Amino acid sequence: MNNPELFNSSVALTKEVHKILSASINQNLVLITENCWVKAEDGRFIRKEVSKPIWAIILNKLANELMATNEYSEFLKNLKSNCFVSSQLNNLVGTMLGGIRFDTFNFVSSFLKPFLTNEGLKPFDEIVFKAEYQKIENSLHAKEIEFERTTPICGFSTDISEIQLDNNLSIVKLTDSEIIELLNLGVRIGDNFGPNNVVFSENSFAIKFVFRLPKIIGESNEKHKVDQFRHILSKSQEQKVINSLRVFKQGKFFVQGSITKSRGLFNQGIRYNYGPQSESLLFDEFKILDEERDKFKEFFHGFSSAAVANKNYLAVAIRRFSQSIERPDLEDRIIDLLICAEAFFLSSGGT
Repeated sequence: MNNPELFNSSVALTKEVHKILSASINQNLVLITENCWVKAEDGRFIRKEVSKPIWAIILNKLANELMATNEYSEFLKNLKSNCFVSSQLNNLVGTMLGGIRFDTFNFVSSFLKPFLTNEGLKPFDEIVFKAEYQKIENSLHAKEIEFERTTPICGFSTDISEIQLDNNLSIVKLTDSEIIELLNLGVRIGDNFGPNNVVFSENSFAIKFVFRLPKIIGESNEKHKVDQFRHILSKSQEQKVINSLRVFKQGKFFVQGSITKSRGLFNQGIRYNYGPQSESLLFDEFKILDEERDKFKEFFHGFSSAAVANKNYLAVAIRRFSQSIERPDLEDRIIDLLICAEAFFLSSGGT
């Protein structure tokens, strides 16, 4: 821990707030009913009405009581004694893409996050708290804010839980909570058969890309610097994976859109975009076998090399070949393949 006094006062405050919440939850409980996706006992994902607490309102109703405690006063004193941390308090913190203003009450809410669930208030656990505190402290002292972009791929499967392509790029099996989050955002990662409130066969694999942007504290006019990070923000890394898979092996899969969210304390919300609605899964599954993993990783690294990237005719051929697989119309598919062949075989560099 960078600041043992701050940690100790954070533990004491969180315990006290948890105790106040536990004692007053019945009279202060505020529920909202929403149509949400959940995993049913039979393993299918279904959409149904779910009642869940609105913790922000509940905590806000108790704000005066919480801030009147000795634990809060001690926590505030230790928080303000750290110059670097206090510089981010009640200030705009974020990246060139935007920021949020974080006050003391946000800290209290962040410490409680692991214990505030849709089912109710979980018992306080100091081990769980310590792990959450460490993430918060890391976010405060980091010079960058880390983001994670998830791009589901429909029709893809593998027996491997993760194919690590480099330190920040991988193909992973999504957890149930990640699948539910995508479904709640409107990214339908499943078949198109049956009613709209049931997914019979979900697509549970996605490309994950982790990237970092410089942290900005306070008002800033650095939006012009977005161009420096265009290669990261443009999803070119994911497209490289998609294209390399299609060249590596015959088969069909489709991109289902993507979601981008910041990790850690300074949550800048979720950015998402929808891909084209995939065909019903009436085609052979695109599968990477266990024995193909190392071959594909080697292929991907060669595919991503400067030797390939610097040959424009290859880039055009690969792009049009990849696009041809996504075309629903046969004529459009043929045109893409003709352009691909022309770029590859007729280019002056194609020899």
